[in-house]
Amino acid sequence: MRRLQPPIENALRAAVVSALHRSGEMRFMHRLDAVLLVSLGHSCYEVARWFGENARSVERWVHAYELHGPDGLHEHPHAGRPTQLTPQQSQHLAPELAGEPGASGYPQLRWSGKLLARHVELKYGVHLSLRHCQRLLRDAKD
Repeated sequence: MRRLQPPIENALRAAVVSALHRSGEMRFMHRLDAVLLVSLGHSCYEVARWFGENARSVERWVHAYELHGPDGLHEHPHAGRPTQLTPQQSQHLAPELAGEPGASGYPQLRWSGKLLARHVELKYGVHLSLRHCQRLLRDAKD
């Protein structure tokens, strides 16, 4: 079998990594494979290099497996800052972002982070950072 050329290899690696990160079950299998290789005597650093991961991540997976078995390798909810908009407010905001600002009474042709921050403050009484508003706009496009 001939060796893959680097550009194809890089594109293939990017496609595999992208597919891997889209599925929770795939991430579980990825972690399980890494733990299996460590259990066969390979170092966490070596496995991390093969998998394109951080060695510390592989160490955490091995430790999670030792403590909880395969269940320790599943995704767990991540704690984070609670949202400031209620689910109802978010539900009302989504169609506003899908449309033009003119439908909400603004002269601008496109939503911007600053405009959205001002809109949310005026309409919902919630202060959101400029960066957070930019993320909301990006996510609304997807």
